[in-house]
Amino acid sequence: MVTMNSDKQVVVLTNEQMTFLRRALFPPEWLKVSIATAQLVSTDRWSLTMTRTAAEEARSIFTNRLAEVGFDSDYKPTQEGALLEGLIDSFFLDKVE
Repeated sequence: MVTMNSDKQVVVLTNEQMTFLRRALFPPEWLKVSIATAQLVSTDRWSLTMTRTAAEEARSIFTNRLAEVGFDSDYKPTQEGALLEGLIDSFFLDKVE
């Protein structure tokens, strides 16, 4: 889920998504820094603040990773694929402003 805050976007992630991102080797350094600065907002929710452009770039990174490793031989999502699909949804920005 993304909420608007002027030029910045607040992306809310689950504990499972945060654990995955913290352990993942594929995110670029700028995204790792953003992940490292996330704040716990409830017992199972984290918030990341970033620009709209950064949120869109993160979605692109997750989409590319999903295409690489996200499906098994029967085209069903793998465990990593399911997490990536959730992240893509979490970083989605409504075009209505």
